[in-house]
Amino acid sequence: MTFPQWMIRRKKPLLAAGAVLAALLLALYFWALFRPGYWYDGIFLARRQAGVFSGQDYRAACTLRMEQSESEAALSFTLNGETRNYRVLLGSDGFSTQIYEDGTLTFTGQAHSMGDWYMLTDTAGDFDLDEIVQIHVGPQEPPPEFPSRNQLYTWAVSDRCETFGSPMFLLPLLLLAACLAVDIRFPNFFLMRHGLEVDGGEPSDWYRAGQKFGRVVLVLAMLYCVGASLFMH
Repeated sequence: MTFPQWMIRRKKPLLAAGAVLAALLLALYFWALFRPGYWYDGIFLARRQAGVFSGQDYRAACTLRMEQSESEAALSFTLNGETRNYRVLLGSDGFSTQIYEDGTLTFTGQAHSMGDWYMLTDTAGDFDLDEIVQIHVGPQEPPPEFPSRNQLYTWAVSDRCETFGSPMFLLPLLLLAACLAVDIRFPNFFLMRHGLEVDGGEPSDWYRAGQKFGRVVLVLAMLYCVGASLFMH
């Protein structure tokens, strides 16, 4: 029995196995895409349990522990085995704040919303620039440091987690998948009956070749959207 004949005789089991595999991969994709946590310096701190987030890469291992209330937040950040504890006091006006590091007051000022991020200004109105932007040249990224006060405040007032992936790529992915499904289920749906695309009222070989090429392009575009949704942040 040749290989094609073996596949034809087992067409239904193979289709069923393929459907199960596709469902598992789809479930795994959505689990990874919407996995809750926080991104920190290229490391995803996944939620392990309530208030506990951790993650690592080749540079460092990080753990964030956080307890929030209306008036303050207690945070503990562990970087490669070293732990620092923070308290972020939240003023009743919603802007003023004080930040303590290991029991020592390190900042007094106000917070200013920048969308999902907050910038702090001290009592003189100057921006808190404890986070220095560095330009790195080289094959490897520098290891992460302990979080800035801007980052600590942003975590302290966050009311929801981030996700591992970027759901914004879901819409183009679904549109591409819909186009591919329609084209496979109804091969003549997108047929335009003019020019080189038809021959005697029937789709020409040119059209069918272009249709196959178009399906390959759609699949590649879908794979790009999948990769971009998981690895572009």
